[in-house]
Amino acid sequence: MTPRPIHTSTTHLAELPGGQTLRAYTLEAEGGIKAVILNYGGILHELWVPDQNGEPADILLGQKTPTLYVEENDVYFGALIGPFGNRISRGCFSLDGVPYEVAVNAPPHQLHGGPNGFHTKWWTGGFADDHSLRLRTSCPHGEDGFPGGREVHVTFRLTPEGGLRYEFEVTTDRPTVLNLTAHPYFNLAGQAAGSLAGHTMQCIADRYVEVDAAGIPTGNLPPVDGTPFDFRADSPIAPRLNADHPQIRQANGFDHTLAFPEERNPSAPVARMRDNESGRCMEIYTSEPGVQFYTGNTLPQTPRTKAPYGPHAGFCLETQHFPDSPNHPAFPSTAVRPGEVFRTFTELRFL
Repeated sequence: MTPRPIHTSTTHLAELPGGQTLRAYTLEAEGGIKAVILNYGGILHELWVPDQNGEPADILLGQKTPTLYVEENDVYFGALIGPFGNRISRGCFSLDGVPYEVAVNAPPHQLHGGPNGFHTKWWTGGFADDHSLRLRTSCPHGEDGFPGGREVHVTFRLTPEGGLRYEFEVTTDRPTVLNLTAHPYFNLAGQAAGSLAGHTMQCIADRYVEVDAAGIPTGNLPPVDGTPFDFRADSPIAPRLNADHPQIRQANGFDHTLAFPEERNPSAPVARMRDNESGRCMEIYTSEPGVQFYTGNTLPQTPRTKAPYGPHAGFCLETQHFPDSPNHPAFPSTAVRPGEVFRTFTELRFL
């Protein structure tokens, strides 16, 4: 496929207390997608995608202005997530026989890396070439209780296939655990559409991670057969948000990791989302073993956001390892050790 010409730009948005400069980096493919990424939180603030008639719309829910993310981002709009995405039960785990206690920010559990997670970091870097942005941050040993001094790089890249790909690379000086992802909220009809009506999903997952009322895994990975979690055939999302299933009732929608088959084609998409009205279609490719499917069940209505939202105004597909993995030996391991380079990628491809 012939690559589209790509334009890059950097915008200085604000000088903030503490001497930080808030910047926006823009990657734009001619006639294709445009991504706006902030150096605070590595936040994907805007993602403009043409519809079936070539008309672009921003498909990302988010704060009305970039400075508002610095003040508050309790729902993690668009942010990079780490060092451990999703939940760690009661903020405790053991690695190589050594117990660790990490900071609790969703009492009594830890969520998305704790109070000093990637979503709060100031990232440095810039454009690596004419189609990619490379950002860096670091996590000192013991920050929020996690072991290891960790050097973290993330690269955002526009691809010839019409996608946005992000890649993490991490090294550590001590054994640690990592579960990295990103947290954009999508609505393929446009960020202000207000509901997921018209959206369908297809996903290769054959199991899902059963959780308790706090989102902590029970350890069970039930098959999706005969449940609302079976999206192996393209299916509407909205009718399933109120399905008569204990896991759906408990969460007021989907907030579950969908587990991919252990044997799968690594070059094939793991999920495909489509909005029938606009014709926008998004495929997900990843090296991760699962994806957290979240339907914005507790999204607040606030004047601080780009448009009025509320529950089920958008969805997340957070490619990742399973929640609370360090406390479940049967789950895919999240351990990383010195001398290793942890790498993972996810690509959003628009058709």
